[in-house]
Amino acid sequence: MSLASGGRSVNNRKKSYVAVLLVLAILVSIWAFYPSGSSEVRSVQAMADFAAVTGSGGDDGGYDAYVKAHSAAKRPDQVIRIEGESFTQTDGPGFEVVHPSGETAVLTPESGSISWNVPIEQAGLYNIRIRYLPVEGKSSAIERGLTINQQLPFKGADLVTFDRVWGNRDDKIGRDDRGNELRPSQVEKPIWQVESVTDRSGAVYKGVINVSDIPELIHAPLEAIIRDKHGIEVILENDMNSTVYGFYRKQDYDTEKSIAVATFLEGSLPGAGLIVDGHIHRGNTRFAGEIAFLPYGISQAEQLRQLHDREAFHSLAAHAVSSLIAVMNPETIALTGSLVQADDIRLIRQECLKYIPEMHMPQLALLEHPDEDYMYGLTTMTLESLAYSLQLVEKRSKPHPGTVRNILFLLFALPGLSFASWVSRTPDVRDTLQVSTAGMGMIIFAIAAGSLFGLLTSGSIVARKGARFVILISSLLIVVGFVVAGIGTSLASVPVVIIGLIIFGGGYGTAEVALNVEGSAAEKALNRTLLPAFHGFFSVGTLVGAALGAAAVAIHLQVMVHFTILALIMAAAVLYSWRYLPEESGKEPA
Repeated sequence: MSLASGGRSVNNRKKSYVAVLLVLAILVSIWAFYPSGSSEVRSVQAMADFAAVTGSGGDDGGYDAYVKAHSAAKRPDQVIRIEGESFTQTDGPGFEVVHPSGETAVLTPESGSISWNVPIEQAGLYNIRIRYLPVEGKSSAIERGLTINQQLPFKGADLVTFDRVWGNRDDKIGRDDRGNELRPSQVEKPIWQVESVTDRSGAVYKGVINVSDIPELIHAPLEAIIRDKHGIEVILENDMNSTVYGFYRKQDYDTEKSIAVATFLEGSLPGAGLIVDGHIHRGNTRFAGEIAFLPYGISQAEQLRQLHDREAFHSLAAHAVSSLIAVMNPETIALTGSLVQADDIRLIRQECLKYIPEMHMPQLALLEHPDEDYMYGLTTMTLESLAYSLQLVEKRSKPHPGTVRNILFLLFALPGLSFASWVSRTPDVRDTLQVSTAGMGMIIFAIAAGSLFGLLTSGSIVARKGARFVILISSLLIVVGFVVAGIGTSLASVPVVIIGLIIFGGGYGTAEVALNVEGSAAEKALNRTLLPAFHGFFSVGTLVGAALGAAAVAIHLQVMVHFTILALIMAAAVLYSWRYLPEESGKEPA
């Protein structure tokens, strides 16, 4: 159960749209309705067109897409206060107006729903803020949901959580029989809390800024805007990640370390940048390091107040630092920000030792010039990103050996496919050219002549240019020769057919040498015997070619059409696959 008082909201529910705290802030801003010139006071439930608004939240239905869809909306300065007891309707038992500590509030049970009419004078995006009192009960956080006009405004509004407040059962610190301090048992200590509900995504997520001191930048896809405007790659990073990376790189560690930089700035909630094993740790949604959301047992408003109280500051900062130590076990934690003074490091360390064994305590340091580390981190990340892009280009030129093997299966099959297709149409070629058996033998000899020339010259070409280059050129020669032979057949021109077959044979012989060189390199890379399998795929190609040739004869397909279609298919296969072959195979060093 929970009590709530004050704030702003509308109809909301828990999970299956069950009861909400009086004014359930929904982790985000809500869109009331489209701007209107009328100043008449209206209620949210009176807006018939709100359904259209709530349905336009973006493809993924999430809050970021929702805000982006309504980025042009006004942000009114008006404050609308709705008292908890002013609800208009409840659904289910257990709702009750109560008076805790002399204040008036509404008690909401674990099921059901409660609704308020919210008067809106100016349409726009409103932040929702709540004041609530958790009733002592379960150890888990309070869960509620929010609907507007019985609709979820966006995905995620169906599950909103409110933290409970915990404290020590006893103020006195106990000790065990060895004199070690014992952490006191924790009990729930409900207090009234005021929460400004915020988006729980990280400061920067998928190129979109979620947390910023500049209101105009919040939820702005800044990375895409700059990239599209200037046509350059853009790195968008929050300040703490840049700072911790700059600090880490300046240490010049011999091995990869884990460190953290925590900042405590006047007027702001704390944050941290994390390095885990030499790499920035951002987390799944870039939320890592948002130490303001640790379960301190107080609201963020109270957290901010205690940070500015010198007596409470050390305990609160030690809570954050101890959490980082327990999770990360870092080598160093540097503290920075206007709230941190030199003497605080020693006091915070003493507080941490109440929870963390001394053998696991990292070095605590004061980072006096975080701006320098911030700029150094930005510069280093930019330069390393450029170097990484160049590495990616290099990696693309060296495909995985398994990919090379699969591509070679295809490329070995193509010569068999083309040769069997030619053989299957030789009777039609002979009849069209009207040549004798002896004349046909001379025509076929053209293939042998071209193939012999290719075999004799391909070795030196492979040594100079590499097997990949030779495979591309020789395969295209097969395609060109195939098409020329088909054209010669349609023209009934023996010389044209012979020229086509010489080209075909030259490509065929050259391809056989280059493919075997590439196949040997693949065997070496994978440490497996592969050439017999490659040659087996040549046989597979002959079977396919013979079958296609038989089908072409059966349907009386012209030789030129048959050869042209086959040539286009082979050309597409070669042009797609050759880029996956390594450049260096067979190439002799200069």
